[in-house]
Amino acid sequence: MDGFGSNNPKNPSVSKLTHDPEKWQKSLFCNTCPDLGRCGGIATQLGGHCYMHCCGGKADCQTVCRQNPQFKAQIREIAGFDFANVPRAKPVTQLPLSGTAPLLVHGKVRQAPVASDIVAVKLREIVQMTNGRLRYSDREELATALKFTPDAHVVVTGIEQDKWVEPWWSLGRENRKALLSEFSKLNIALVTPPNFSLFCDQPRPNDFSAMKRIALVQAEFLEAGIPCALHPHIITETDSLRWADFVAARPEIQTIAYEFTTGAGRLSVRSRHIDHLVRLADSAGRPLDLVVRGDQKILAELAPHYRNVLYLDTNAFMKTMHREFAIRTSNRELRWKSVTTPDDISVDALLQHNVLEVSDRSRLLVAGVM
Repeated sequence: MDGFGSNNPKNPSVSKLTHDPEKWQKSLFCNTCPDLGRCGGIATQLGGHCYMHCCGGKADCQTVCRQNPQFKAQIREIAGFDFANVPRAKPVTQLPLSGTAPLLVHGKVRQAPVASDIVAVKLREIVQMTNGRLRYSDREELATALKFTPDAHVVVTGIEQDKWVEPWWSLGRENRKALLSEFSKLNIALVTPPNFSLFCDQPRPNDFSAMKRIALVQAEFLEAGIPCALHPHIITETDSLRWADFVAARPEIQTIAYEFTTGAGRLSVRSRHIDHLVRLADSAGRPLDLVVRGDQKILAELAPHYRNVLYLDTNAFMKTMHREFAIRTSNRELRWKSVTTPDDISVDALLQHNVLEVSDRSRLLVAGVM
């Protein structure tokens, strides 16, 4: 048995690593940690402290950690963990986006543009992450490639797996600045920027670095005049309080983006993340908008606290590509049924049907609590 209480020291279960102060006591080791004020301490079934996950300061370690030989350089790169020195920006005019935005991954096996007032596309579909160049010269070229109507409002989402998120940061500040100058010409309605991950199996300074990068990247989009949401990810309540203070002090932040998929979507922690989003809205001192990705049922709990709520839907497109048909089982429920079509046949009608069904469900979920 290893120090994590597991027979496999490299793979303790996620449930044992999850911070849950309602069930477990904060580790005594946290009380002497220099980061206690910005962390609040970790309480998990494993006990111990976050540095139990430290490699001991290996020369090639990429984790932001006080044991890392490159720690000072890591801190300089983000100008420290505090949010106070994040550059300010003038508020950017944003459209009142609400309803559902289907995520369009590509334009293959389709002939006609999908009919939707709002569509979502991936950041890496617009930007080549290897060289920081735009894939499309203008809005019309983008609409033609992804097959949506040119007058649709476009939401660009950077929510991705880490292998697609980290390259954005690796482009460097100056390269991103030049890229965003060109990006602003695409007339994008809103960006939900790269969501740098927080982890439960790494020293907490790595989380603080990710949170600071989230704030810095949002500021860069706003500086370029591009409407941009904030991804205020958390692990502890202290994380939530830090974000709440940051949002309240920054009127340029008008939209919050959050994903209820792998992390926040787990039943054991979902209520904590909902409480976090309610706190942000209630303490901001001004109306905020919200973009949600993941569990559609979350909309009913959060809609009363936000001015406009947009659901970023990944189901309609992917279900269509797998030839699945949305069937309404009640006003607020959908199920999916496989249909048989040749692989090279256009799926325009199927996609349009699925987009409308998911959109209607979002509308009913929100309407039921308003």
